[in-house]
Amino acid sequence: MLNVAVALLATLAALGGAGLLVSRTLPDRQAHLLAWCGTLFSLGITLGAMTVGFAAGFSPALLRAMELFGSLIAPLALALGVVELVGRTVQARFAARLIALSYVIVAVVIILLDPIIGTFGKSLPKVAGHYSSLPGMVLDGAHVFAVVSLVSCVAVTAVRSNRNDRQAPETMVTLGMVALAGVLVVATMRSFLAGPLAPLALGGAAALVWFGASRLLPGRPHDDEEPEPYEDMSRYPQPYDGDQRYTMGQHSGGAQRAVQPSFAPPPPQPMPIPHGPGQYGRITIYTLLDGHAEVFDRLAAEVARAVREGEPGTVVYTCHSVDNAANQRIFYQLFRDARAVEEHTRQPHVQRFAREARPHVGGTNVIELTVNAGKVAPAGGPRPAVQPTVRPTVQPTVQPTVQPTAQPTAQPTVQPGRWPHG
Repeated sequence: MLNVAVALLATLAALGGAGLLVSRTLPDRQAHLLAWCGTLFSLGITLGAMTVGFAAGFSPALLRAMELFGSLIAPLALALGVVELVGRTVQARFAARLIALSYVIVAVVIILLDPIIGTFGKSLPKVAGHYSSLPGMVLDGAHVFAVVSLVSCVAVTAVRSNRNDRQAPETMVTLGMVALAGVLVVATMRSFLAGPLAPLALGGAAALVWFGASRLLPGRPHDDEEPEPYEDMSRYPQPYDGDQRYTMGQHSGGAQRAVQPSFAPPPPQPMPIPHGPGQYGRITIYTLLDGHAEVFDRLAAEVARAVREGEPGTVVYTCHSVDNAANQRIFYQLFRDARAVEEHTRQPHVQRFAREARPHVGGTNVIELTVNAGKVAPAGGPRPAVQPTVRPTVQPTVQPTVQPTAQPTAQPTVQPGRWPHG
């Protein structure tokens, strides 16, 4: 009964954590979090099969379910999520997805079709005693892929920490939890643990995955902290304070005001918006992490397209790269009026960009502007210049009269600087 109680509690914990993680992950659709949701669901199904087996006895169907979800899908999804988190190139992430997906397809066919031999009881069955050598080799390959991926990603993150990568220490804590979870899953499914230790280890693995993933969820308290100051802005005369907020009037005697960086998630209270007539602008200077420019540019292109299609009050919304500075991006935004600023801030695509761009940004500065004078071209492009219409001057035709003694015919007098009247 102890085995049943432990397995049941672990099943409820794994499935509950999976449902909660899915509910908080779907709005952002981050690949590493979705992969770890698959890990938690797989562990929940494995623990559920263990609960039934400990209570009523194991069977070939329960063994297939445990091996399929616990030995194959759970460790592969765990490793895939780690690669998605640590990998900074599209090629590395795509290769991991391709290998994991193709391997799962082949392994599922083998595990489901290979015959199972032997008898079962209420003790946890071992793969070697019921499967042939081929399914065992397939599961061994999945475990090797998971362990190698976890160790490699931990090593890469450790190297980045030594190179003063600002995101690496925070990522290392999550990787430590996830790597320990992978060790527990592999050790349990390879029958290194027996009795109540097996479901207890899988339940602990599910808890580690949940806590590790929760550190990366948007909306955590540390997400509201200000990023580190922009390193190169000391060369410029703009009045930035040490808190990396742009202050208006600090050096000119005016009233000060602090501006929240636009890439941070909006606070619970509505952001202050300007009042009064006129247009309002915003300049945001981003310093990207090494290797994150491609992902950031894709997110910037998506939010710019959404702004262009759904925000008539946003007059200008552009992202600029900086010559000779590959990791710098400058956003320039111009709004029709104060209401357009408020509507832009509340748009779902703007808030989604704020959440998804944060892992790729090392620092930022925001400058709020009020437009005093200027010119903005219409959306359809420059209009053709209008040529001035000049009425042609009609010179009166005078036929000369030839008379010996007559006075010559008077010609019209044109004063300099005036058009003659016809």
